[in-house]
Amino acid sequence: MKAFSISILTIAALFLSLSLGLSNKKLPVAPDFTLKDIDGKQVSLKDFRGKVVYMDVWASWCAPCIAEINKAKKLKEHFKGEDELVFLYVSIDKDEARWKEMVKKKDIKGIHLLSKGGEEAGIVQKYNVPAIPKFVIIDREGNVADGDAKWPSDPELVDDITKALAK
Repeated sequence: MKAFSISILTIAALFLSLSLGLSNKKLPVAPDFTLKDIDGKQVSLKDFRGKVVYMDVWASWCAPCIAEINKAKKLKEHFKGEDELVFLYVSIDKDEARWKEMVKKKDIKGIHLLSKGGEEAGIVQKYNVPAIPKFVIIDREGNVADGDAKWPSDPELVDDITKALAK
């Protein structure tokens, strides 16, 4: 009986090809959704057509999410006065009160929507969210410009958003 062996390089190549196949970086049209904002008003993604949207899918109980929200303050300061850019926060919290409390406590500036458990409006499925935080850049036409956008802590994100705004 022959021994079966696979090189680490082969495994890495297989993993990479599977990962790329599951990525939603190339989605042509951003799946629309309508959710309640922090004030209870219905807000749809299509409401932001004509603007670039930097979407953050997060939860109040997620430590990496909170760390990135804190780092996003510097990013927002960089783009201060840029009316064509929307910072859209979609929480997948199940506890609405805890979500609202965290937004207030951390003074998170932007548009805040709640998709309880990520199930409301199918956010987790529509945007291929295997883990949070998850970031997405949506262009002015409502297309996914980057389905796996860089995190606010990545200095290259400024260039990615600037490019999206230039189109």
